[in-house]
Amino acid sequence: MEKDSLEVNKTYYFPILYWVRRLLLYSDYLFSFLGTTLNLLLLFLLIRIKNNEFLKYRRILFHTTISDIIFSPTIAYSALAMEPGQNYVFAWPSGAINYLPKQIAIYLLMFHINTFFFIISNNIIIFLYRYLRIVKGYSMNSFQYGISTILIIIWNIMGFKLWVNAFTDVPVGEYHVAKSELPKEFFFDSEGNEMRVFIGKPFEFNGLLCLLHVLITLVVVFITIFFSYIAVLKTLKFFILYYFLQLLPLSQTLKILVYAPKVGYSHLNFNGKIADILVNAGHNVTFLSPKYEHKQITNGTKLAKVITVEPHPYIAEIYPEREMMRNIWNSEDTVKNAVNFFSQLQEIFYTSCEHLIEQNELTEQMVNEQFDVMIAEYMTTCPFGLFKLYNVSSLIITSAMTLNDIVYPFIGLNFPSSYVPGSFMPFKDKMTYKERVINSMQYFALSYYLQNILFKKYNQLFSKKTQNTFDITDINAGAVFVNTVPWLDFPFPTTPKVHFIGGSGVPKPKKLLKEWDELLSLRKKNILISFGSVAESYKMPDSYKKGILEMMGNFEDVTFIWKYEKDPETLPIEVPKNTFIYKWIPQNDLLNDDRLTIFITHGGLNSITEAVTRGKVTLTIPVFGDQIRNAQMVERLNISKVFSKKQLGDSKLLTNAINYLLSNIDTYSKNAHRQQSLMKNRPFTAEDTIVRVTEFLGKHGNIPEMDLYGKEMSSIVFYNLDIIIPGLLILFTLIGCTILLLKYIFKLTFKSSEKIKVD
Repeated sequence: MEKDSLEVNKTYYFPILYWVRRLLLYSDYLFSFLGTTLNLLLLFLLIRIKNNEFLKYRRILFHTTISDIIFSPTIAYSALAMEPGQNYVFAWPSGAINYLPKQIAIYLLMFHINTFFFIISNNIIIFLYRYLRIVKGYSMNSFQYGISTILIIIWNIMGFKLWVNAFTDVPVGEYHVAKSELPKEFFFDSEGNEMRVFIGKPFEFNGLLCLLHVLITLVVVFITIFFSYIAVLKTLKFFILYYFLQLLPLSQTLKILVYAPKVGYSHLNFNGKIADILVNAGHNVTFLSPKYEHKQITNGTKLAKVITVEPHPYIAEIYPEREMMRNIWNSEDTVKNAVNFFSQLQEIFYTSCEHLIEQNELTEQMVNEQFDVMIAEYMTTCPFGLFKLYNVSSLIITSAMTLNDIVYPFIGLNFPSSYVPGSFMPFKDKMTYKERVINSMQYFALSYYLQNILFKKYNQLFSKKTQNTFDITDINAGAVFVNTVPWLDFPFPTTPKVHFIGGSGVPKPKKLLKEWDELLSLRKKNILISFGSVAESYKMPDSYKKGILEMMGNFEDVTFIWKYEKDPETLPIEVPKNTFIYKWIPQNDLLNDDRLTIFITHGGLNSITEAVTRGKVTLTIPVFGDQIRNAQMVERLNISKVFSKKQLGDSKLLTNAINYLLSNIDTYSKNAHRQQSLMKNRPFTAEDTIVRVTEFLGKHGNIPEMDLYGKEMSSIVFYNLDIIIPGLLILFTLIGCTILLLKYIFKLTFKSSEKIKVD
């Protein structure tokens, strides 16, 4: 009978406990491996990307590395304490335990087992710490860390008690039978000392509770670790897709230079997103970003190798003090202000370019890199010169706005000023006679300035540097990336070289946190107000702030969420109860929520694109630059209304504008949802376009076969004036001859009739 009982123990009890132990052991080996790989990624980032945004991970690298160093030896020691040779049960490998009372011996054994088990469950804290710090940018404080540790300790104490109850000492009778049935190593250590043996009871109630505790712990740990691991890898995936790929001889990998001066958040982020997309596609991307001021702003890119150039002292002094930027809310949209602003910028751009090409070591480095493609936004003429100076094979022009007026000649097109408003013109495509005159005059004046003044300055600058004749107008771009889409922008003539990548910078929305979710549930209607990162709300005059707050108080059934960068106490009047002030908002996530009714925006193209992508109705209040054009662009589609910033102090007018949109919200929402559908179902994604066009040019050059010959024509030939003028001369000559002939015939007829009368 005793033998049969032992056979049951041998057949079922022992293997189950053996595999539980093995599962715990290899699970922790796996978790330690995952944690170590993340630490290696972070360490690599700290070494290779000194100028990027990953230095903030130094603390997490230190903490998690120390944890791994402590845990690894403990794992090995605990494993030895639980491994009795080749046996199928847990045993104590020391002869000293044979002389201890049974209960004390079990407690000592279980203490080692639970030390091992605590290490496994503590991985929850370690991986959550990595996840919160890297993915969410949030660090656990001492209180949160302490509470988490206490909860895990309590959970392990429960497990400790269950493990103790699930084991029993082997009775003497069964012990002798077992010695004849099981391997010798089960009862003796490597030195021949006989060991005390405990047998578990997994099929009894206490044993089942013990196994359930193990399974629950492992499931929670597995879910936490793999969720955290995948989320962190998504944030750091460029290591695999970029640096690791650079170690392999892949002929498809291109060396790409992105030139993106730190001239504005929207422009910098637009070009940075292009760089990140190309890095994710496995290419070697260098992000050259000259600075115009000492103030630290975002790099724009998270993944590319960043090279910054400190500003020229003169630029660093005058750039932050630009008149228009200091008084952005009070500035008038006049021709004089626009000319002054443009002149200031050109002076800054030219001095910065001169300072950049004087960096001989940088120039030598760029030439030696032998870039396949250069990508640069045409805000300044400098990148055209750098393209030749750095000896790059292909050039892609980008525009964070619509297709810039002054880019048309570079791709062989004529800017149609009669129906396409200029980049900074507050007109729609259906212009009045006066608007067409203004639109045409600004284009011709700008073209004359560029061709006869600015380009000559840059030609002289680069000719002096290269000791060769230099002509900016000889530049041939292989492609143009435009930050818009055809159905949103005013239609304009294009060529196969122009590619629409609007929406490439719109991030995927995340689930709203509880705070924001509850806020949107307070009322049926919700309005979000945000004026971007340049035209910040706190900078507007108090009269504007007062007008906005008074307007909010007129809509008690609407919840207003206002991005205001200072404390509410700085506002001129009390904030209405239906208004919530925040220094930062998850704009893209809020726009993605169906409960948001209207978005009041400054009309920056990135904000406009986000709103269109999420199918939101907007009230556009343009502040400066291309925003006045963007506002007209979306109003034309009946998805927005334009409101003048000068009228913000009049709460009655602002209230009427909001009332109009709320009264016609069904019509405007229907139009907005159509635009959303167009964005969602576009034939090619912006990301695919960026990657495929860049790779195509990287392999084949600028594709001169696609050039329009109009680029080579003179104005007389381009406009067919050599045909029209002679034709008109011939026509006028014929008309004149016809008139003279008729006049002659008339005279002859008149004389004949007079003669007949005389006769």
